[in-house]
Amino acid sequence: MENYRKSAHCTYDIKYHLVWITKYRKPILLGKIGVRTRELIRMVCQNNEVQILAGHVGSDHIHLLVSVPPHLSASKLVQYIRGNTSRKLQMEYKELNKEFWDNICGQEDILWQAVEMLQMKLSENIYKTKIYRKEITRITWR
Repeated sequence: MENYRKSAHCTYDIKYHLVWITKYRKPILLGKIGVRTRELIRMVCQNNEVQILAGHVGSDHIHLLVSVPPHLSASKLVQYIRGNTSRKLQMEYKELNKEFWDNICGQEDILWQAVEMLQMKLSENIYKTKIYRKEITRITWR
């Protein structure tokens, strides 16, 4: 239970592996733009109570492994990140407006992957719960 997060009403461990690409797969996330993108993603995640467990900003794609609270869906999180970073990057770096006339982020290529450790823990807990319920039913029926 050391990796679980707690809120007022629940204990949770929800993790998503998110991947998305730049529009037309253009390698623009280099140098200052890449560093600024990372800062903006961190700000958005911090504002939404999201922990970044691992991440990588490539020249034309972004990988994130995040732990999210239960009230925030993965699609909503990606919408916040993509919208804020794209808008702010285009405001700060005018050279991006020439190549991307509406949005820097391209097609929404999101991989919804369950983390193996989470699956293993979940299956172990379900198995233990089933065994525990059998023992309880044996005790109560006798």
